[in-house]
Amino acid sequence: MSILPKAPTHLLTHKPSIPSPAIIYDYDTIIRTVKQLKQDIEGIPNAILCFSVKANRNDYLLAQLASLGVGADVASVYELRAAHKAQMSPIYSTSPALTLEELDEMISHNIIFDFNSISQLTSYFEQTIDDRQAIGLRIKIPHLFEDDIVFGENSRFGIRVNEYMDWAEVSGRDVVVKQLHLHVGEIKNASSMEVIMRYIEEIIHHFPAVNTVNLGGGLTYLYSNEKEVKKTWQIVSQVMKRINRQMNREIKVVIEPGMLMLALSGYLYSTVCSSDLDGDVRTITLNSSAWNLTEWAYPEVIACYTANTDKERHNLYGNTCYENDVFIRSSMNNRLDVGDAVLLTPVGAYVSSMARTLHGYPVPDEWIFKDDTFIKAGDQHGKNSEEVLSM
Repeated sequence: MSILPKAPTHLLTHKPSIPSPAIIYDYDTIIRTVKQLKQDIEGIPNAILCFSVKANRNDYLLAQLASLGVGADVASVYELRAAHKAQMSPIYSTSPALTLEELDEMISHNIIFDFNSISQLTSYFEQTIDDRQAIGLRIKIPHLFEDDIVFGENSRFGIRVNEYMDWAEVSGRDVVVKQLHLHVGEIKNASSMEVIMRYIEEIIHHFPAVNTVNLGGGLTYLYSNEKEVKKTWQIVSQVMKRINRQMNREIKVVIEPGMLMLALSGYLYSTVCSSDLDGDVRTITLNSSAWNLTEWAYPEVIACYTANTDKERHNLYGNTCYENDVFIRSSMNNRLDVGDAVLLTPVGAYVSSMARTLHGYPVPDEWIFKDDTFIKAGDQHGKNSEEVLSM
């Protein structure tokens, strides 16, 4: 991956001096990732980098992203409030289900909402007297090869262009479409992006007032191939330059990764509660839960905090009574005994924001690792190892 980070040496060689379990975000990785993403899209005219807040709502992290000039994409008023509190700007939004009051809250923050369905449009405009409302539309993409992670024409999200045109004619509303939002799940390669961009070029004339095209996120798969990354952004740049000439102005292009921006910065620090040899595999139970935390993450062990040097195969389980609470099966590493600990990654995105609470277990505390110091996420002052141990 063109943004593949290196784990901090200090974390690999020193057992964290903070309570376990804990989610740790490496500050330097966040900085490098944002910098690389901005560099990757700098050839696209008027490109804007945003963060998909559904991936992580931690106030401290959002504030750090805001300080780096990263905007936000939100799908609820709760994400909106978190982004607004962090002073993220600009903020974009789409969601399949918001109440009129929630839509009004979005609009009160000067957000042009990207409507997701015809019924959502109808319901809103039946209750508002503002005909000259600026709106956005989430659009379905035809002609796109679909599978379990790519969604086009058959996505449950979005509006077909012809359906919107029919609605606009029948409703008689003088609605001004300012934004087009096109999110297809995962963009696997440059060919997928070419289909998307050609479709935008095909339909843009229907929306003469459009000033923003939001390409969504779903870039993690793409970024496993650096050549495809370069080709993808070249395609976007070329098509947008043609569209800008056609429209006689520059259209903003929003890119809003979530997983890609933060996943690789996150580490789960967890302690061994039980360790039993079962045949030739050691069964380990940690003091955190894969079922509660890593539904969308597939972590690997990158550090074992143990004095043992002999290698064994381990199955690492979570601390719930659910049989399939499994972090990793058949992990070959230094033997882990009760009281030892491990560091797992990646857990920076879609972990704390999606956490379950089976058995009442809380989401682990979140920490920022910066300059070999642990900062409690949300606290204003960092604490060094000695200070943390004295807490």
